[in-house]
Amino acid sequence: MTVNNGQDKQNLPSSVSSLCTMNREICQTGSSLFRASSFIDTTDYVPSCAKEQYRMLQLLYHDDDTTTFGPCDSSHLAFLALAVAKTNYPDRLLRREDLDLFFATASLYFSTNGESWNIRDNWLEGVSPCTNNWYGVTCNNGDNNSTTTSDDMEEKHTDGLTIKIEMTSNNIGGSLPTIIGILTSLRVLRLGENSIGGTIPSEVGLLTNLETLIIDGTAVEGQIPEEIGSIKALKDLILEDNSLTGTLPELPTSLERLYLTGDDLVGKIFHKIKNLRNLRFIRFSRFYSNSGSVNPLIFHHFPNLEELKLDHVTIDPSPFPMIPVINGGLNSTSKLRLLYFAFSEITGSIPIEIGALHSSLKTLSLTLDVGKNGEIPSSIGSLTKLENLVLSGYWRGNIPSDFGKLTELNYLALRGGIGGTIPTELGELSLLKDTDLSDNHLTGSIPPELCTLTQSTSFEYDSCDEKRSIKISANCLPN
Repeated sequence: MTVNNGQDKQNLPSSVSSLCTMNREICQTGSSLFRASSFIDTTDYVPSCAKEQYRMLQLLYHDDDTTTFGPCDSSHLAFLALAVAKTNYPDRLLRREDLDLFFATASLYFSTNGESWNIRDNWLEGVSPCTNNWYGVTCNNGDNNSTTTSDDMEEKHTDGLTIKIEMTSNNIGGSLPTIIGILTSLRVLRLGENSIGGTIPSEVGLLTNLETLIIDGTAVEGQIPEEIGSIKALKDLILEDNSLTGTLPELPTSLERLYLTGDDLVGKIFHKIKNLRNLRFIRFSRFYSNSGSVNPLIFHHFPNLEELKLDHVTIDPSPFPMIPVINGGLNSTSKLRLLYFAFSEITGSIPIEIGALHSSLKTLSLTLDVGKNGEIPSSIGSLTKLENLVLSGYWRGNIPSDFGKLTELNYLALRGGIGGTIPTELGELSLLKDTDLSDNHLTGSIPPELCTLTQSTSFEYDSCDEKRSIKISANCLPN
């Protein structure tokens, strides 16, 4: 079988993408020819000078040249793009690694309706997404972090490269192609906040070098493939705000970041993660009884935990879970920087042991809506690294004067039943920009020290300068 030397190049469109788009447009017209059969000889729609390359590629990827695709199938269109590129540049695309890179990314383009992306600069141009700077694709040289340029690729093939595909909020639709599994150099796949549907193909388990998989805020549904557990390099798995169902598979112990939404997940979800001792960031939302409640003792398993965010999660036992959490290992040597519980059916008082997190905690946010939550402990004043403090619930007692020690605080929100006066010590918080003390039973007036904080920006109470950001119900604080 002879290889075309490019003598017919002048008969091909200057842009591979224009040829493939033209092919797609023919499909979309619904002509009688295309309606006649779902599977026809698609080489009838390949330029004559590229047919030989098309057949060779079929043999390479499917072991025989009789494999047929629907004329509008994304694999056919990707083959078409690759065949034309290989015909136009016969001295390039000589190695399997180079072919795989082009074919996998071209398949992604056609399978996810690339023609409708918000930005698709340079896609399908030239011989490589690295050489021709396809939008959203980054190629780096082997062991360093320098970006590979077109000049680099003129003399080099794809071995030693790491590939990142990052296209958040780019109007990407369709579904992920199964052929994505051949892109073994892929390190990052970030396609969140798009309209991708379908399921996550099991072939992602073949991406053995993948470190980051982010598919959040999409229409993806079905089960999380168990093959994800075989990706030993995976560090970040972010699949929240989708329509995933079924049980959570065993996940790789390499994970450091795990974000999940549990609306339709079932089984003992939290039991599945207890062996992931490298987790540093956990964010779970909408985990109800169908996916099992969370016992806070489970967080003893994560010595490197930096952020814990539970939003609408069933917690068992429901009394405030931080006592066993803190006594179980989140202490003065903890790395925890963010602790966030919202609407998670927690009752009881905040334990005084919370002050043990003084060396690390920067954000403490507790928005609770069940029962009475007791008094706010003064030990929170020991958390001198705090930058954001939100306590919203059904509190008793007063605002502790020790809060004046939180000199790094930028945002303060204390809402829900607090009585007494506002301590003058809050005026020592010179970095404070926003203060929300609404929905309380406060008495007295706003201390002038709080009204004169220079960093504040707006206000909602007439006893302060109108440039302050103090949101307090006027009827609770008569002058």
